[in-house]
Amino acid sequence: MADLIDRLSGVSEELEPPRPKLPAHQFMGGMRLYADGKATRVEIASNWDLQGEEATDAAAIADQIDGAGGTAATMRYVLSVEAVSFMLEDDDDTLYHNPDGTVDKPKAKADLGI
Repeated sequence: MADLIDRLSGVSEELEPPRPKLPAHQFMGGMRLYADGKATRVEIASNWDLQGEEATDAAAIADQIDGAGGTAATMRYVLSVEAVSFMLEDDDDTLYHNPDGTVDKPKAKADLGI
């Protein structure tokens, strides 16, 4: 089963069972709306059919947003999630992609705090 990192990077399309890639811009739109109180966790999970570990990872990000402690800290965290998401989407990225092309999931999850 895929996790959120797999879905954002597109690796999930190659897994069994395959899961569709989650475009980083769409995901970040959802996270921004959640942080602003304009979308719920259920709406976000439903919109992208988040399942299993994908849903758990998204909930952990939402927990970080909820616990950030103020507008500035919340937005700083959301921008960090955005940065990691955008880098995961880029196959040429060397921060979250290993030389063999695989995704460095432990680093991505650590940088997301999940």
